[in-house]
Amino acid sequence: MIYNANDVQFEQLTPVEFERLSFDLLLKLGYRQLTWRQGGADNGRDIEGALHLETPLTPQVTRWFFECKHYTNGVPPEQLNSKIAWADAEQPDYLVILVSSYLTNNARAWLEQIRAQKHYKIVIIEGQELKVQLVRFPDLIEQHFSANKYELLLIDAKRHFQAYHITPSYELISAIAGKIDTERLTLNDLGFLFISLYKQFDYLEDRNDYYGDFDPAILAPLYQRLFTLSSPGQIALFEPYKGNYDYLGGSGFWDDLEQWEPGLEGESVAQYQYNTFHLNYKGANETWALGHYLFFRLPDGTALELFSIDNSEFTTGARCFPQVTIATIDELCLVPSERFRKVLQKYAMVFRN
Repeated sequence: MIYNANDVQFEQLTPVEFERLSFDLLLKLGYRQLTWRQGGADNGRDIEGALHLETPLTPQVTRWFFECKHYTNGVPPEQLNSKIAWADAEQPDYLVILVSSYLTNNARAWLEQIRAQKHYKIVIIEGQELKVQLVRFPDLIEQHFSANKYELLLIDAKRHFQAYHITPSYELISAIAGKIDTERLTLNDLGFLFISLYKQFDYLEDRNDYYGDFDPAILAPLYQRLFTLSSPGQIALFEPYKGNYDYLGGSGFWDDLEQWEPGLEGESVAQYQYNTFHLNYKGANETWALGHYLFFRLPDGTALELFSIDNSEFTTGARCFPQVTIATIDELCLVPSERFRKVLQKYAMVFRN
C-alpha cells in the first residue's frame, strides 16, 4: 500500500502508543540495544539505544536517549527541563526529542541557548518531520494507524497467504477490488490480487455451474491503475530467469493447446494464460524460488502481462500491450517453439481481432 503524511494521525494514539510507535520507528532506522522504559520513573528518557557506526579503522558505538512528547499543542520548555538535567548527569552522545506536534517558540529559543553548553547533541524531531520518516515504512502505518476496512482486508489477505498459503476467495477479491482506493495500491498489491484470481480460474469456472456468479471483470476497477504502473517494454524482473525456470502448472490458452497434434480440431477461446514457475531450478537449492506468470486480454483489445515472485513482498513486474495481435506472441515472456508458435497463431483466439 502507498501512504502519505496525511495518513499519519497522531491524535489517534495515546501517549503510550506514541512511545511504542517511536520505538518501532527507531528499530527500522537501525538503532540497536533499545530499551523502552515503560511506566514509573524513566530516568530522563523514554527510550535508550545505541547506534553502531562503521569507520575506516574501527567501529564506533554512540549512546542515544530518546524522549517522546505526545502533545496536540506546542511543547513548552518546562516539559523539557528534567530531561536536560538527566542528560547532563548521564552524558549520552545524543538526546533526541520526538514531538507529535511542535515546540513552542519559548522552548525552541531556550534549547538554542543551551545547545552550545552541552557535551552531547540535542536533536529535535517535530510532528511534520516525524511523519516524513514514518511514511518511509508503510508497515508501521498499517500497524499503528487504522486503515479503512478494505485496506485491512487486503493486508490480512496478504499476511494469510504468506503465512499459510491461503489464497483469498473470489468474494474477498471482489470486495477489495470494488471498494479499495486504487491510488494507494502498489504494483505488488495489484500482482497479488490479479494472480490470486487467475490462479483459481479453472476452479471458478467449474464452480460457476452451481453459483453462476463468476466474472473476471470484478477486477475492472483496478485495470487503469495496473496500466499506469506497467511499462510498455519487457518485464525486467523476469530477465534473470529466462531459460532458467520450469513449469509447475497452469491454465489458459497455452495449456489448452499444448497437447495439440495434427488432425485434432478445436480452438482455445481462453483470454488468459496463468503459470506457476519453479525459478532458477538449474541453480543450488537455496537459490530456488516460486514465480507466477499471467497474461490476459481485455475486451477492448488491450492486454497486460505480469510476473510475480512468491516472496514476502509478492514482488511484481508488469507490461502493457496497447493492442493485441498475432505478433504479440513473440513479445511474451513465455517463448514458444517454432511448431507451437504456429499452433498459437492459428488456434489461440486471444491473439485474433
